[in-house]
Amino acid sequence: MKFLISYFAVGFVAFFGSLTLSLRCHQGVMNNTFKVTGSPTECLGTAYSCLKSVDLTSKIATRNCQYTNCTENGYQTFTPKCTSNGLQEICCCYGDGCNPSSRTAFNIFLITLSIIVAISFFNIIY
Repeated sequence: MKFLISYFAVGFVAFFGSLTLSLRCHQGVMNNTFKVTGSPTECLGTAYSCLKSVDLTSKIATRNCQYTNCTENGYQTFTPKCTSNGLQEICCCYGDGCNPSSRTAFNIFLITLSIIVAISFFNIIY
């Protein structure tokens, strides 16, 4: 029973902790020659990467959250990638606004600490 409760506590903390770790991406459609203004917005659900697609003819850029990892030649990659076919350029990147975020690192630390405390607490009680 003690074992089951410990796993429940870990799952609870991990699930609700992950809600605070939503990826933030720039989202919207605009002319690619303009500088992006404003802050990235929080993605809904479990986004893994940010995506920017540029129509090279009209110079229109579409930025959004992507719910899969970046790919290269059909294979998943964990590094940022840009590809172009001459008509369209697609860039995929990881991280809030495709920039490092100290906020995420801090939350991961708190989640890890919470899990350790929860397991210790349930081991003491039972």
